[in-house]
Amino acid sequence: MAIKKTISSSGCCGNNGGGTITFYLDKTLTKNVLPTFENAGYVVPSHYTTSGIFYVRSPDGQIVANSSFGVTKITVKVGAFERDRKLAEFESLLELALNS
Repeated sequence: MAIKKTISSSGCCGNNGGGTITFYLDKTLTKNVLPTFENAGYVVPSHYTTSGIFYVRSPDGQIVANSSFGVTKITVKVGAFERDRKLAEFESLLELALNS
């Protein structure tokens, strides 16, 4: 599965290395991806899911991803601490979730 990333020109977190990344998927995002994130320790609030919103937050709060179900675009905000490693882990987890 192909995932394209676009890094936003505007940073977040005080412009100290964090930022917003948009993931474009070649598969539609469904609720079926949530157990993979929950099993990895991500926080998945049920009130978002009930409302049709994809929202996951990493255990350390450095990654927050959101979208709507039924689309192929996810917005990810990432903190500066170990940004590249955390993004790579998120992307791997997302790919696993979409292909399971």
